[in-house]
Amino acid sequence: RLGERGYEYGAAFQGLRALWRRGEELFAEVVAPEGVDVTGFGIHPALFDAVFHPLLVADPADELRLPFELRGLRLYEAGAGTLRVRLTRTGPDGCAIEAAGPSGRPVFSLDSLRARPVPAESLATAGLPLYGVEWAEVAPAAPGSVEPEVVWCVSGSADVPVAVRELTSRVLAAVKQAGASPVVFATRPGDVAGAAVWGLVRSAQSEQPGRFVLAEVPEGFSGWDAVLASGEPQVRVIDGQILAPRLIRRPTTTPSATSRSGAVLVTGGTGGLGALVALRLVELHGVRDLVLVSRRGPRAEGAAELVAKLEDAGARVRVAACDVSDRAQLADVVASAGPLAGVVHVAGVLDDGLVEGLTPERISGVLGPKADAAWFLHELTRDLGFFVLFSSLAGVLGNAGQGNYAAANAFLDGLAVARRAAGLPAVSVAWGLWDVESGMTGVLAEADKARLARAGIAPLAVEEGLALFDAALAGDVDPVVVAARWDMAGLRARAENDTLPGMLRGLVRVPRRAAGRAEGAGSLVSRLSELNRDEALRLLTDTVRDHVAAVLAHGSADKVGIDRAFNQLGFDSLTAVELRNRLNTDTGLRLPATLVFDHPTVRVLAQHLFDALAPTQPSPEDMLRGALEHVGSMLTTAKDDSEIIRGKLVAVLKSGLARFGTEPDGGRPDTVVDKIDDASDEEIFALIDNDL
Repeated sequence: RLGERGYEYGAAFQGLRALWRRGEELFAEVVAPEGVDVTGFGIHPALFDAVFHPLLVADPADELRLPFELRGLRLYEAGAGTLRVRLTRTGPDGCAIEAAGPSGRPVFSLDSLRARPVPAESLATAGLPLYGVEWAEVAPAAPGSVEPEVVWCVSGSADVPVAVRELTSRVLAAVKQAGASPVVFATRPGDVAGAAVWGLVRSAQSEQPGRFVLAEVPEGFSGWDAVLASGEPQVRVIDGQILAPRLIRRPTTTPSATSRSGAVLVTGGTGGLGALVALRLVELHGVRDLVLVSRRGPRAEGAAELVAKLEDAGARVRVAACDVSDRAQLADVVASAGPLAGVVHVAGVLDDGLVEGLTPERISGVLGPKADAAWFLHELTRDLGFFVLFSSLAGVLGNAGQGNYAAANAFLDGLAVARRAAGLPAVSVAWGLWDVESGMTGVLAEADKARLARAGIAPLAVEEGLALFDAALAGDVDPVVVAARWDMAGLRARAENDTLPGMLRGLVRVPRRAAGRAEGAGSLVSRLSELNRDEALRLLTDTVRDHVAAVLAHGSADKVGIDRAFNQLGFDSLTAVELRNRLNTDTGLRLPATLVFDHPTVRVLAQHLFDALAPTQPSPEDMLRGALEHVGSMLTTAKDDSEIIRGKLVAVLKSGLARFGTEPDGGRPDTVVDKIDDASDEEIFALIDNDL
């Protein structure tokens, strides 16, 4: 029970440290959550939210009440991390707030805060939102003079799976052969096969930032200078306008329990996600007839237990063994299932590798169970109530090391768009990471989880994922939706480092950077120019160690031995690319993906960076030329004494040349010395201008 003297709070209200009551007044101490940087904010949102927590704790109610109207807000001091707060009741649903810092100086005041209850139906949909892709117009800068290489990726075959393979093979070859010029991969609107190009190139962009551009353009388009001037890695050109993709929140609804007639076919139905979806369809969506398809069918691990659980819930279940990438096998399953009410396509496989290491065969192996199967289901089914495709965030954002998987999933997104345009039901759900072991995710290592967090992706809890599936199945959504939990700290860090994909720029607000703070390659190179060799090598070694520790999720760079091989530290091709990209950002260099294999330890790599970045010493000729230019400047500015200075200069030049240029090569006179000895003052200065 809350007393007069107050008490401490734990994890439930992490920003609320202490709370006291005096009559109708509440007094509290609130702090910003650990790890939150309040720099650049008037009041950090997390700290501002914690100010309202005393109302929830002191007066618990059966209904949830949230702030909805604020009046008379005044900010006196910015950047506070700790607040002492007084909340004074002004009515049954309102209060006034005063906040001061630890020193007692006012930070902000609020004349009136009103709260109102949240309806129960709103609570049902108050979880994670779905996101859609919108295309926003961007204003290009002045066109540059760089001519890009344009690779046209337009279907040349009516057989869609064949066309997908032709296009992805073309992209693969172009990526591997790319030179210094930017490469633009151009597709046409409405080309379903071309959608796979976007996934593959997005992954190539993740692996090699700044080298490739994606553009969906109309026939006859030639304005590539404007495309490059936009500065966007992905654009769509419509009626002369250049548009760039951005993720935005979409309103969602949670469907009520229903009863559906007809069977529902679930591919990958005995796997981790497939089994969860099958249970959800039965328990919430009223499905009573299920056909679960997987490569091993009834022999799949856990299949018998899953069937028993579904039957206990009242469903009739058939499990079929089928290679969904084989059209004939899939056609037999569809035909034997009877009238279908819907399809949920979950099946897929992984074969991870950097784009430069992929082959057409490795791409085809991943396209089969994901992209080909989706197309076959599209062709083989009619009159469905729903057609749900399990896509991936890899296809929307691109993911280093998963170019083939990204291509397959981007194709699913394109197929959903095409079906909607044709008046057919479809939704492709681009999933983030689920916090559940499946055949495709397996068990992620700590370094993998840390890498995803740095990318801004947090795992979805099972109930969160299923609630998003419910919302996607409700039907009132875009043909392509993104279902993911974001790690806001990771997104904010990427935004601050200027590595946040354009697609995600609307999801996070970045604090203003401190004025004059040096950043990036310019900062590192500038610092190196002020150091001697040993100091510069020490700085580069520390820089490399810091990045290695971050990539491998070590708590401290002290754990990184500078003479231990990168492969012994735990590097693979994916972490090697992340380290390369981090160092590219810091140094401004374009380092190869094989960096850690060519320079296998921190010490060797730091030496390589020193050789590439350290200021070069000027040659003797450059030093002499610089000295003479300085003398010329002195003569120009010293007009009154120029004749005296010229006379002294001639004497110095004659003395120096006599000392260093006497009779080389067996006594032959030095021609420059001879010229100086015999020349007039004007001829000497002409010699300086022309010969030196």
